[in-house]
Amino acid sequence: MGTEDFNIDQFVKKHSSRHHYIPKFLIDGFKNDNGLLYVFDKTQNKILKNSKPPKSIFYEWDRNTIDLPEDKQSSILEDVLYSKIDNIISPVVRYFQKEELEKINFTEDNTAQFLFFLITLFWRIPLTDYATKDLIDRAEIISNGINPETLRNDPVFQKLQRSGLYKHTINEMMKYGNNVKKFINIHQMGQNLLVIGDNPLLFRKTINKFSEFGETDFLIALTSNRIYSSTHKSLGQLQTINSFKYNAAVINQSKRYVCCNSLDALQKSVHIYNEFCRHGISFSLTESAFETKYKTA
Repeated sequence: MGTEDFNIDQFVKKHSSRHHYIPKFLIDGFKNDNGLLYVFDKTQNKILKNSKPPKSIFYEWDRNTIDLPEDKQSSILEDVLYSKIDNIISPVVRYFQKEELEKINFTEDNTAQFLFFLITLFWRIPLTDYATKDLIDRAEIISNGINPETLRNDPVFQKLQRSGLYKHTINEMMKYGNNVKKFINIHQMGQNLLVIGDNPLLFRKTINKFSEFGETDFLIALTSNRIYSSTHKSLGQLQTINSFKYNAAVINQSKRYVCCNSLDALQKSVHIYNEFCRHGISFSLTESAFETKYKTA
């Protein structure tokens, strides 16, 4: 494209407002035959009366919209950056979602692409906004002609910094290397039981450094009957009880919404979560989600 074709208006014009922090291609894996999802609102501790389509869940209005001078706005972060990321990573996610289980081939490329997806997802969800703010508050900001504190507290600056944290995470992982051997697998359940929450990536241990992202055991449901696992020991067959433990752990770590293909499965999962909370042991939910028989070497 020549400079004569460049039009700044395409970047400063606001094109969208409904910004999904969970990509719709992931949410689609959990909708029922009617194309809808049952929704648990954690803040109200109740399952919503009406099921919802994927487009009406896991989004915030103007989450990635930035304010510009002269009362202009731009949704470039959503329409260009995140749209491009989604276009790059959606094929590998759909491959793991839809390919026949016995035909799935884990390669260096598709496992790296999937890890890239998880890193971008991690920094896209509202639950990690606090981590972004903490990083900005602790960062040394060097600027010419602009007070660093003015930048630090500027919403546009904060959104721009958040949008680039996936790159920083990858750079830190490359800097320190990753020599940990991980076992990658996809487990298919016999029924559509699994949930997706607004914090869908379940880490076995809390991550304290960027470089630890790929080293820690994690689980993430790809569809209502498939879980992707990355663990130090190869997990054995996951049973129905593992589904409900996983679901309860996702509910426990989610900020507000959790969705499911099945109303019955969602009700049972919420009940298990509430029981753990009632007994004051919700902290053990994450570890219990990983409890299964390991394969022998």
